[in-house]
Amino acid sequence: MKKSIIGLSLSFVSLWAEPAYSDIYASADKAVFSRKPIVFVVMSSTCSHCYSYWNRTLSDPDIETLLDNNFELAVSVVDQGGKIPSNLPFKGQLPTTYILSADAKLLSNPIEGDIDKTKLYSLLYSLNEARRSE
Repeated sequence: MKKSIIGLSLSFVSLWAEPAYSDIYASADKAVFSRKPIVFVVMSSTCSHCYSYWNRTLSDPDIETLLDNNFELAVSVVDQGGKIPSNLPFKGQLPTTYILSADAKLLSNPIEGDIDKTKLYSLLYSLNEARRSE
């Protein structure tokens, strides 16, 4: 899976592959070129819910495949200097997942917390199918 990480924490090195992009802005540049939506995840390296979300949900093989083939992924690790663009609504809940169009407009409400992989897969799949039918 392509992973963009802002401020990579050493505690997460064993969890995440080498980042494909250095930050959300590089991922957004790639999304404009590829015309793929962006999945932007805000996490903390010390958050047990973030750890669970990464290992249980985002690392699920079906979700990894869907993300790799149809989305650009960026991750901001806030306690390691990661940034959240000021135009995104952020209430402080970690993890928070944003799904953005290739031109960085929100496609759905932010997803707050460690959500079930079935719910995330269903949302991403339906958004991808809607995009493909346009």
